[in-house]
Amino acid sequence: MRTLIIQLFLSLILSITLFSCDNGGSAKKADPCEDVICEEWQSCAAGECVLQEGRCENYTHCADDMFCDDALHTCRGPRQPADDFLGDLEGNSVAFSFAGIINPGTTTDPTLGAGTYTFDVGELTGVINEYAYTFEFTYPEDYPNPSVTGLEVLSLGASKIYGQNGPELDYYHFNWVVAKSVLLAARTADDPVLEAPDLARFRLMDVNQYVRQWDQTLFRRYCTISSYDTAASTGRLFLDFFDNTSFSAGEDLKIWGNLPLTPLIQITSENEEAQCLYRIKDAYVTREDYETERAITEPALSCEIPADFFDGAVPMHLDYFFSGELNPSDASLESAVPGYGDATAMLQEEVIVDDYNSVALDTTVESVPITYAQSIGSVTTVGTDHYRFYIMGVYVATSVLQTMKQDQTTVVPWDAETMSVALESYEQLAVDGVGYGKVCPVAVSGPDAIGDLLACTGENVDFSVGETLELALSVTWTDDATSIAAVYSYADGQTCHCLQDNAIIDCAVFDALLARR
Repeated sequence: MRTLIIQLFLSLILSITLFSCDNGGSAKKADPCEDVICEEWQSCAAGECVLQEGRCENYTHCADDMFCDDALHTCRGPRQPADDFLGDLEGNSVAFSFAGIINPGTTTDPTLGAGTYTFDVGELTGVINEYAYTFEFTYPEDYPNPSVTGLEVLSLGASKIYGQNGPELDYYHFNWVVAKSVLLAARTADDPVLEAPDLARFRLMDVNQYVRQWDQTLFRRYCTISSYDTAASTGRLFLDFFDNTSFSAGEDLKIWGNLPLTPLIQITSENEEAQCLYRIKDAYVTREDYETERAITEPALSCEIPADFFDGAVPMHLDYFFSGELNPSDASLESAVPGYGDATAMLQEEVIVDDYNSVALDTTVESVPITYAQSIGSVTTVGTDHYRFYIMGVYVATSVLQTMKQDQTTVVPWDAETMSVALESYEQLAVDGVGYGKVCPVAVSGPDAIGDLLACTGENVDFSVGETLELALSVTWTDDATSIAAVYSYADGQTCHCLQDNAIIDCAVFDALLARR
């Protein structure tokens, strides 16, 4: 029986084998990848498209600090430095990052980026993170250092204001310049880390900026107080160049840095000229030319001021001088052509009202044509969009000036019916794009004021917009609360009024906004 079973089993195997051989002899087995079409970065395996070794389809196929290049389908990067890249260099150093659009060098309204520079230079430490920018730039032929003239670079920087006095600012400013060729070389080498990078310039500057109000001349003195310490050879840049082609205007720039700095330089009269650059408007000048031009403080009137004009002052008085173009009544502080105002505003003590801005307006008050001169001073920055300052205004009926021209008279006695002055303490807020103000009168000329008004009228036709207003005055005024309330038509006990975009509002609204700050 066992032999029969074995024979049957062998016969079954033989039958299966013969059956398989019979079918295999008549058809060739098909290649499962024969009709499969894969991408260049894929291969077919068992009829399916799979990634080739070293290629990727998305970020999940790359290491955590790498990304998948959508065009090449290879893992590249990293696109940002490791967490310890911006670590302390121990000593004088700066760690920074910047991300933003590259501006053309000709722009007057640059698009700012996000930049933060954290520095430690001796006893001077801080964070500079305002007005971060990058420009495409070519060094001009008149640049003081001829070795870089014509060099195509990116100029980056950021500032931090640490002092303000009217139109004068003091701020720290990081400015650094790298040649485009250095960035392009890193891109070609496909290496985002630049060890001990070759920079055209990297410096921390103490900057003084002043705008002469009557002609809007801009003065800037840049003094280098620390720079990139190339001798240390420990600096690094990290450049995310993967979206750049030429590092030109319109492209984005993402860059990090960690650089050693030289020790802090204290600016003295002996080393100032060696450490500082001077600019008037957009031109570099010598220190001598800078100081000479900066010393020019006022224009001269076209007519003579009598020698004793300002000699009649009493403890409560205003001496004022103004020269400038008449603006339309609806001109804003930003759009008005500025003039020059010089005031001695004496109350219990002198109040500065002429160190920020002075303008003149051709306006009307209760349908009466008025020539108005205004000066602003003692500006204090309280916080973001929050300022305090003084405003002084001089009102003269235009008919008075026209009569002076007709009579060829330069000086007339003060007339409270046609002339007035007022000094106001002003607090300004901006909340969600809306401007708010609290105005508290400090002094007025009042009905009993005495003094004189001088006007140079020879160049005027009818004292209209575009003509020049030239006047001086010396007049008494008062800070008596009753006199002020009468001039401003205040209710009993009222000492201030409040505004929302120049419309009167309840001061409780202003005070509530202030309390939330």
